[in-house]
Amino acid sequence: MATTRKRSHAAAPKLAAVETPVEEVKAETPSVVTPKMLATKLNISPKVLRGWLRKNHTRAAEQKNTSWSLSEEMVTSATAHFTKKDDDADNSEA
Repeated sequence: MATTRKRSHAAAPKLAAVETPVEEVKAETPSVVTPKMLATKLNISPKVLRGWLRKNHTRAAEQKNTSWSLSEEMVTSATAHFTKKDDDADNSEA
């Protein structure tokens, strides 16, 4: 016959609120651009952008199956590549 025990859960201690100026938080937070963020800005699919990045900005083998963190160079070249097509399409219609 199994006995049941009543478990008592101690309340977690309350932490004091920490007031940190926004400038300090921004300085400590790294600015990371992900393919999803850039794809939204460029109005394209994140999957299309990641495919293009794989062909044009190859990552080391150990980075396979990890999150992307785009460098400034990657952002610049992807933006140039994907906005150039839109500009060319506008010019061909005129």
